[in-house]
Amino acid sequence: MFCYIFVLACSFLAYGNAAYFTIRNVEVKIPINNKLLPNNHPIITLYAQDNLSKSNGNSLRYFINETNGYMLAYSTKGDILFTHKFLDGKGSGTISAHVSVEGSDLVRDWSRFVVDVTPMDPFDCDLILESLCYWTNATYQIMEDQPSIVIGPLASAYVWEMCPEYKLQYRFRKENPYFELVSSNGLDKFWALKTTGPLNREIAGYKANLDVVCTVENEQGSIRELEKNIQVNILDVDNNMPVPQDTHYDFNLTSSMFKKGASIGEFVYFNDKDSLSVNNFKPKIVDPSYADILRPNCTNQKDKRNGKDSTICYCRFIFLKDKHFTESTYLINLQLDDTNYKGKKRQPAKALVSFNFKRSAANLKNHPRKLYPAKDVKVFRTAGPLARITQPTDLTGCGHFSLKTETKLNDIFNITKEGIVFVHDVANLRKAPEFVNLNISWIKNNKLDFDEVSIRIVEESSKSCEKMGTKISDWSYCSKSDNAHDCLRPNYCAIGTGGSASVKNRNNSERCMWRGDKNPGNEDTHVYATCTPDSSTCPDGICDSLEKQHRHICPQDCTRNALFPTSLSKSGYGIDKANGVCTCDDIGHCKCDPPRKKKKKTTAIPPVLPTKGNFVTSHIETSPGNAKHSIQIPVLAKCGTSCVLGIVAGTLFLVGAVSLVVICWRLDRVNKAVRGKYSDENQDMTAPLSDYVDRNNRSEIMNLNFQMTTSLAEITTRNVINKYPVDPKWEFPRSQLIIEQTLGEGEFGRVLRAKATNIAGQKGDTIVAVKTLKDDARESELNDLLSEYQLLKDVSHLNVIKLLGVCTVLGGPVYLIIEFAEFGSLRSYLRRTRHLKSENQKFPLSITGIEETTEIHYDEPNSCTVTPKEILSFAWQISNGMAYLSEIKLVHRDLAARNVLLTKDKVCKISDFGLTRDIYEDNAYFKRSKGRVPVKWMAPESLSDHVYTSKSDVWSFGILLWELVTLGATPYPGIAVQNLFHLIRQGYRMERPDNCSIALYKIIKSCWQNEPEKRPSFKELSKSWEIMLEDGNDYLDLGNNSIHNRGYFCSPFEQNEEDNDMSPTNNSTYNPLNYLKKSISYDKCGATEKIIDQNENDEIMNVENLMPNDPNDPNQNNTAKGYETPVKISLKTPELDQTGYTDMHSGQA
Repeated sequence: MFCYIFVLACSFLAYGNAAYFTIRNVEVKIPINNKLLPNNHPIITLYAQDNLSKSNGNSLRYFINETNGYMLAYSTKGDILFTHKFLDGKGSGTISAHVSVEGSDLVRDWSRFVVDVTPMDPFDCDLILESLCYWTNATYQIMEDQPSIVIGPLASAYVWEMCPEYKLQYRFRKENPYFELVSSNGLDKFWALKTTGPLNREIAGYKANLDVVCTVENEQGSIRELEKNIQVNILDVDNNMPVPQDTHYDFNLTSSMFKKGASIGEFVYFNDKDSLSVNNFKPKIVDPSYADILRPNCTNQKDKRNGKDSTICYCRFIFLKDKHFTESTYLINLQLDDTNYKGKKRQPAKALVSFNFKRSAANLKNHPRKLYPAKDVKVFRTAGPLARITQPTDLTGCGHFSLKTETKLNDIFNITKEGIVFVHDVANLRKAPEFVNLNISWIKNNKLDFDEVSIRIVEESSKSCEKMGTKISDWSYCSKSDNAHDCLRPNYCAIGTGGSASVKNRNNSERCMWRGDKNPGNEDTHVYATCTPDSSTCPDGICDSLEKQHRHICPQDCTRNALFPTSLSKSGYGIDKANGVCTCDDIGHCKCDPPRKKKKKTTAIPPVLPTKGNFVTSHIETSPGNAKHSIQIPVLAKCGTSCVLGIVAGTLFLVGAVSLVVICWRLDRVNKAVRGKYSDENQDMTAPLSDYVDRNNRSEIMNLNFQMTTSLAEITTRNVINKYPVDPKWEFPRSQLIIEQTLGEGEFGRVLRAKATNIAGQKGDTIVAVKTLKDDARESELNDLLSEYQLLKDVSHLNVIKLLGVCTVLGGPVYLIIEFAEFGSLRSYLRRTRHLKSENQKFPLSITGIEETTEIHYDEPNSCTVTPKEILSFAWQISNGMAYLSEIKLVHRDLAARNVLLTKDKVCKISDFGLTRDIYEDNAYFKRSKGRVPVKWMAPESLSDHVYTSKSDVWSFGILLWELVTLGATPYPGIAVQNLFHLIRQGYRMERPDNCSIALYKIIKSCWQNEPEKRPSFKELSKSWEIMLEDGNDYLDLGNNSIHNRGYFCSPFEQNEEDNDMSPTNNSTYNPLNYLKKSISYDKCGATEKIIDQNENDEIMNVENLMPNDPNDPNQNNTAKGYETPVKISLKTPELDQTGYTDMHSGQA
């Protein structure tokens, strides 16, 4: 048996403390023999260091906690000895103890001590040579920057005293300049490990592995060597200050307007040689004028790029408040300090950051294009190596191309000798800023010239190649694919893909492109089928300088080895003509295989034609059992080759004719279905009561029926609510909610004004809006309300309506609590800024003053004013909110001015998420169910195919912009919704209003592109509004905002539609604050007349006649639409002339 002494570290070493052990986790084997038991000799001497004391360890105090009383410690020296109780033979088995050392700061460092005692008789020193030379296990550690000190002993002196005649010698197998072995002296009967001087962790390394050789000579002179590897951990001390990677950073910003909480996308980087655990960085903006505007937000992480445990700190700027920069350049001094620094000279790191607005989109000078056609080019952030960016149009006389960038990451792009710009460094591309400006210069006719190209690095939706390596060998290549299906895979990450051509031309999320027919024929052609990274340049018969960079970019143009019968071009490079599909292998050899013939799935008869006789034996192979049967087929001997060819040609002609008839028949059925879906010329037109058309009823006249639902039973409500677990974060007690009045009602729901106490972290009472259901609501309406609640939980943006709480606990109605917008809907607000003017009135009359007896809710102003700048601001805010929704993969599907709320600070809030849905992975939502839809605001692809994307929301945004310009007018005035789809498909668009500038109308019309991919994104629209707001030009004329015809706000084909407000009945006891309209008479399109002379009354048809309006009818719905979709209704179309646009000044169609 042996004795084990085991010293373990406690949780961790607190480097900020004064004292720490330099030898830890020690384990030793000691044989025990009572006759040879040494007296007054330590088992081990503990070694420790005091960082805060200069008294060479005199301030250290050692302690031991051992319950059996077998060991004791000298408090000043650290010697651990056996007590008399142990020496008297009473100690055996395992003895455990805790030892600690206390420094000048009175903080202790703890370790654990274990002894396992077993007698050994007879005693033999040759059997314990390993314990004589080394600890069984031991961990040595020393902090850097310490003077030359002894770290700890190599073995137990107690064991050596039991074999005093044995001689020990130690040496390193390989000399180490930082450590040495201290030999025995007259007092200390052991060898120890010692440092030769202060250690620098960054130079000596984090760990030292020492191979130590122990030479033992016994009494007879026999010598043995024992070798052991000893590891020394060098602990880090914060003795390095951070340094900036670059002393000067240039941030070229495209926008000069920033909101509170916004951040600048580029970073300022600092490096520190010390490890992450010892650093404590404190960033600071030196300039007081910017300290209250910007806050540096820094993140620290380990930097192991060079195999060393250092620290990298990267900082970005966060805006503490809204800021509009008016100058072209701003200089900001960023300082980074290390509060834990232990060195002598404290010098915080400083970096000068320059905000440059000279090259913003609003102020960029129109440099004439000379060689590079596109000023703005897009490339995917996940583009592969050698992806093509842009190239010159004409190389005649040009040479010596060079490329400069305005970012510190200079090697993102590179340029060939022929001026082709390509992706050079994939790693830097992934961390580059969104915009990179290139200056491309060249020499033509001994003159230096240049072009400037702005590269926008966009995110790829699928991000399938985001985790690919940065080396060319990590990427595949397109030319090896032999079919279109494999070529167009989204995860086909090949070199040369993801460049400007991919962003511009690809249809879905493919990386490679397929050139040529997907099912090619047998004829030779220059446009043979093949897979390529860029179909516009590969193959084009020219092996350009970029394609020569690597054989896998476009071997179709650059190969010199083509398999027969494929022929090379006259230049000797690339494939000239071929049939079938051309592919290339790893070494650049190409071949073109003819198209594969499709095998028949049923019985196949080989074309065996006899020349003699009347019968021929043929093998017929049948697929079920793969059995072959020999049968005799009668064949006319006189039918030769011409006869057979005639039969085959006749058969093919007959099959083609039948196929053509079937195809025409099916196309005719599809066209009839589409025509019947949207209009029926032979039937009366169905006009809806609201902006929403019911897809379930195409042509039949529908009567009002309010008895079509049954109320929600309590058990049904419980079952629906149980689908959505209670969220304590949003659940709000009904007892703290005081309902004040009804704001509006719909078919199945109502909106209430309420006062909430201590909601959403706001102390005291807060005015809120509450959405709830009526008693006759159906289960689907409850599901929609709770679905909207689940969606709003994850939405947080300044320009999106904010969820404050919800009441879903059983025992009361379901309440959805949202923020309260004082001005109501944007459309109502715009209409209240209008003025009505009669033919005999000299001055315009405010709409709000038409009826003096009308009661106006106190939250709504009696008169509203709006400026062109505010109209542009509304557009900017809404596009910002929609950009946020598109980023989180949500499509609204009902974006209109009626669904945008306006606060008292004139902040727009996108609301009414009843139609909003999550977008699928392909960024499209396919609506299979039918229901009421806002036809006049819907994109063509949504009307025809029920497909909804963020681009279809852009179309709706264009309609909303038209509403803004016309101050709340109804879109497509005078056009019935049944005829609208055909007009749009034929290219009809609403004309430019007289008060709208051409530049503004150009943006509106860009939202109405037929192809969704050609419409701008909401981010691009936001930047356009920022530019227009900055330059100070007048894009809208609101000088004469009076109209003669109040009917301009309603379509004669949409009587009393949700587009226009309904007045309360005579029995109504409340005056609702409608978020999208007010319930006062001037907004009631169904009852609106011109203000004209009495003599003209007989000549003008009253619009009120278009729809019966019985105020005593209990079934008539007086909707105050703001949060609830109105009820649908079908009416016969009146015989009125349909015109494309209503003049804003004359009121004439």
